[in-house]
Amino acid sequence: MQQRDVALEVTNAHKAFSGIRAVAGVTLEVPAGQRRGLIGPNGAGKTTLFNLITGTLGMDSGSITLFGHDVSRRPVHHRANLGLGRTYQITNLFLDLTVEENLVLAANPRKLPGIFAPWRNLRPVRDRASEVAEQVALAEKLDAPVRDLSHGEQRQLELGMALAPHPRIVMMDEPAAGLSPTERNNIVSLIGGLDRGITVLLVEHNMEVLLGLTDVVTVMHQGRVIAEGTPAEISREKAVQDIYMGTLEA
Repeated sequence: MQQRDVALEVTNAHKAFSGIRAVAGVTLEVPAGQRRGLIGPNGAGKTTLFNLITGTLGMDSGSITLFGHDVSRRPVHHRANLGLGRTYQITNLFLDLTVEENLVLAANPRKLPGIFAPWRNLRPVRDRASEVAEQVALAEKLDAPVRDLSHGEQRQLELGMALAPHPRIVMMDEPAAGLSPTERNNIVSLIGGLDRGITVLLVEHNMEVLLGLTDVVTVMHQGRVIAEGTPAEISREKAVQDIYMGTLEA
C-alpha cells in the first residue's frame, strides 16, 4: 500500500504508568476511508492508545503518522490541523450555548465563546453549522440550548462538532455508551452514513454496534494487539471469545 493511501500509522507504540505497561508495542495501519474498530476488555489499553493517537497523552516510544506526517511529538491542535477529529466517551459540549453556537465553535476552533458578537453572523460558518446539523439530524434544534437536548441528541451534536471542521479522520470513543436502543440505532445510522472519504476509528464495547459499522476490527489485550480481521473473522476467533466476548453488552 502506498503511503498516500494510509490515513493512520502507529508503529511500536509504548506507554507505561508507574511501571505498568498500558500500551506495549502496538503497531497499527489504517487505510484512508476504512472503518476500523478497536476492542478489548477493560484495561486492554484501548483508551490509552486512543489518547496517544489524538495527542492528549505523550508516548514513551514509537511513532504515529497521520496522512504521511509524523505527529509523534506534535500537539493536539497540530493533529487537528491535519484533519483529525474526535468524540469523547463523556460528552464534551458547551451546555449553556445553543446547538448552532456549538457547531459554529467547532467549525472555528480558534474562536472562543466570549467573542461571538463579531463573527457569529458570518454566513459561511452559519451555513456550515446548518449543513452539519442536518447531517446529524438536529436541523430542527439549531436554536435549542444544549442542556435541553436528550442524551442521544447530545451524542448526535458531538458527532456534528467532530464533523464541522471537515475532518479527514474521526476517532470515536464509545459513541453509543449510555444510549437507549432507539438512540443507539440513531447514532449507528448517522455513523454508518458518513462519507467514505472520512476514515473512522471506533472504540466501542457494544459488539452489535461495532460489528455493524466496521470493515476491520483490531483486538487488544494487556496493552498488545492479539488479533485483527474482518468482523466475521473476529467473531469466530476463539482466543477473542475466551478473553473478551463474554464481557460485552448484549
